[in-house]
Amino acid sequence: MKLSNVQIITILIFIIGFLGLYFYYTKLDETLKNSLNLISIFGSYLSLFGIIMSFIQIYDLKAINDKTQKEVNQSLTKINNILSVSELSKSLKIIDEVQNSLRANKNEIALIRMKDLKYILIQVKHNKDLEKFTNDEEYSNLIVDLSIDISNLSDNILKPQKSINITKVNSNLENISTKFSELENKLKFE
Repeated sequence: MKLSNVQIITILIFIIGFLGLYFYYTKLDETLKNSLNLISIFGSYLSLFGIIMSFIQIYDLKAINDKTQKEVNQSLTKINNILSVSELSKSLKIIDEVQNSLRANKNEIALIRMKDLKYILIQVKHNKDLEKFTNDEEYSNLIVDLSIDISNLSDNILKPQKSINITKVNSNLENISTKFSELENKLKFE
């Protein structure tokens, strides 16, 4: 078992203090050298040493607690980054799914997936790790454009005679895809 520096210092302080008290006791007048005084002197020393050790232990526990808290926070940040990367990757797949559904004239499926995508866009906007990249007008415009596309697609489903500009919807989806790819790379490599 390897002793830590604190433990070694503690043992040295105890031994030095104990030896100091021993020499003090040997210098006492012969009338004061009795077992009661011996027990009183060394008992007082042990009590004082115990109190000092308690403070040292409390300080060590505080340091360990601070270090553990810091590591927990770092772990949470890493987990959040992993989850964010996962969400962004999932979003890229949703975009592909929406585009394929629109090409196949499966507008109902495309509408559902676009609503999922909108939810993710809003969620990413409020992610603290991504906030510096999403707190701008460009990102807000992505949400607005997607909302308009969702509304137009919904109208098209309810009123099939009302046409929808699939090229514009695909262009907006590609803008989202590009932005999410950038965000994903920033999380992975920064």
